[in-house]
Amino acid sequence: MKKHLSKPSFLFFLTETGMEDIISLILKGHLVLDALFTKILELKKVSANKTFKQKIDKLNEINILNDDEFQAFSLVNDERNDLAHILGHRMNDEHVFKLLNKMASLGVEFTDELIFLDYQHFKTYYDIYDAFVEIFSNLYIILATKLADIGGEDFTCG
Repeated sequence: MKKHLSKPSFLFFLTETGMEDIISLILKGHLVLDALFTKILELKKVSANKTFKQKIDKLNEINILNDDEFQAFSLVNDERNDLAHILGHRMNDEHVFKLLNKMASLGVEFTDELIFLDYQHFKTYYDIYDAFVEIFSNLYIILATKLADIGGEDFTCG
């Protein structure tokens, strides 16, 4: 079980973290991906009344997601879960750079390959928020394309 990193105080909730924008981005991005999973599962006539993890398991099982894509979506789900379930969870540049590198090794494409290849470039031109915009944008395109390819509504333009 993961331990909370901060004491449970209402003051912490009101004043702390400094990561509100990142938390909001990750939660919203996670919701959007979940909504696309639901559309794909419904189109495939599979129950979508599942958790995010159960949805990616099912999409992998029915060969909508390949193993690398499954791992990439699992990684983003792990990040979301850490933020949602560990009070005081923090991210740093090094952790996010490693996440970008892992995502790229799984086939997730980025607009700037130096974002995951060169740590100094990443630190100079990006921050954690920017990195997650890249991650969610590219995972979104993967899912939107899959949905369109199987005859669903085309959301590839955003």
